[in-house]
Amino acid sequence: METLRQSAITAISQLPETANIDDIIVVLYKLKSTDAKEIWNEKNRKRNFSDSDNRGLKMPAKDVYHETVKNALIKESWTITSDQMLIRFGGFDMYIDLGAEQVFAAEKEGQKIAVEVKSFVSGPFISEFHTAVGQVMNYRSALKRIAPECILYLAVPIDIYQSYFTRPFVQAVIEDYHIKYIVYHVEKEDIVKWQM
Repeated sequence: METLRQSAITAISQLPETANIDDIIVVLYKLKSTDAKEIWNEKNRKRNFSDSDNRGLKMPAKDVYHETVKNALIKESWTITSDQMLIRFGGFDMYIDLGAEQVFAAEKEGQKIAVEVKSFVSGPFISEFHTAVGQVMNYRSALKRIAPECILYLAVPIDIYQSYFTRPFVQAVIEDYHIKYIVYHVEKEDIVKWQM
């Protein structure tokens, strides 16, 4: 079995970086390997995909206010357990944040939270709000199934909160979808409000 496994690893390692799962299946079928999953995982380790998803995509960059929110949580006696909380569910790898935003998990007195940090500085507020709501819903759905004890929060800078989160439409969406959020002060690196 070891020889077959090594042959499969060697054959897969020779595939181009653009190879997809179908290419790998063909290689394994040709080798008549029954241990496809183990060999696939071995290939990913050899390619050093530990910092990327199963297609080789890199983790998202940190949000401009990532460290601000992280420091604010630490000030409130939270222990940061992960600067990029990888969620694997339903055939997808998610970092509870996509694009240029950053997430981390924290724990305090047995409570576990995941925080999606948003700066809302990349485009029109309403577009970023739509994206944030979609992300929160997707992440919450995955967390519900794989880490139900973990509560998801959306982190919002105070100026955005004061300008937009007090408006009736945003308040209605937050209420309808039961979105929990924290408001943070950028300069003071403090949590101003917890909305549960």
